[in-house]
Amino acid sequence: MALDLSSNLFPFDCARQGLLDGFEGDSPPYQNAGFGEPRRQPLGYNLFLAVLTSLADAGKILVDTKPLRQQLGIPLQGLQSADRLHATVLNLNQGLGADGLPPQLVIDAIVAALSGIRFGALQLRFDRLRGFRDQAFTLRCEARSRQRFIELRRLVTALLRRVGQRPLSNGDPHMTLHYRMPHSVGDLPMNAIEYPAERLVLILSHVGLHRHDHLVSWPLH
Repeated sequence: MALDLSSNLFPFDCARQGLLDGFEGDSPPYQNAGFGEPRRQPLGYNLFLAVLTSLADAGKILVDTKPLRQQLGIPLQGLQSADRLHATVLNLNQGLGADGLPPQLVIDAIVAALSGIRFGALQLRFDRLRGFRDQAFTLRCEARSRQRFIELRRLVTALLRRVGQRPLSNGDPHMTLHYRMPHSVGDLPMNAIEYPAERLVLILSHVGLHRHDHLVSWPLH
């Protein structure tokens, strides 16, 4: 039986962190000077492409899944904030430099490859959840949404390979709500929830600092 998300909706339950909008479309990309000098040093960096909903819809995802999280005993500590919710399309860590940061040349190549990308509407529809002890708690796409997501991944992969990039797949399409589960809940069906993806974003994650820098973004029409 699917878990019921239809009752006991609560107000937004996670403090909003600063959303870095980055650049739109073909705007000049970042310069990496200073990225490696936060107050605390990151454990490393991850460079990836992801699809994001609007910030308002990201907040609704946390609201709509709160009864489920309470039912399963998922703690608030470790829960993703709304501005960090995303569904990873491709991992680009192959392009990181010796200092762990992406060289400007790599960013320029990615921007050039994806310039003018057109894909159309993408609906993120989740109908399953998965969570195991010491692993992530994730929402999983239903079949049609999953297929559409994979089509986007294939398109972006082909475009990036034309400019010499070597993107890696991030496995089955999903959205992570919690990165380290204190206990297992297994793989379960749930009442489907659905939100439109708003944009494709190039993100630099500062590992251990709960910081995502949005470097470049492309709207999904």
